[in-house]
Amino acid sequence: MKKVKFLNGEIRHGYPYAELDEMAQEKAVNEHIDFLMETVSYEDAEEYHPNLKKAYDRAEEMQTPWFTGSYVNDFCKDDIIETMDLNDCLFDEEGDLLPLISHVNKDNKVWKRTWGHGEKEKEVSVV
Repeated sequence: MKKVKFLNGEIRHGYPYAELDEMAQEKAVNEHIDFLMETVSYEDAEEYHPNLKKAYDRAEEMQTPWFTGSYVNDFCKDDIIETMDLNDCLFDEEGDLLPLISHVNKDNKVWKRTWGHGEKEKEVSVV
């Protein structure tokens, strides 16, 4: 567990994927799959990740577009989890992604983390 500390002293808890229970892990992966399917078109799937294109192709080949999410899970789950870990994603106990943004410099080093975005963005530290 990590603590997300706001400048006003408020503390929230965040959990890396590996620390979530099985149901929360499943929710985290499924929500990411939903996000991919909503944002990455068939035409862009190969560029995004070859396995995503394979999943889309399998759904087309089997003529079962309603199972696309299942195919994405089959072909991409390990990559999704790796991406979550590489991006230091944190989740609440239920598996909902916390709205943390890592701001990086030209050397790809995090120099600031914020909670939320736009006018409601708040600087935080994660320990």
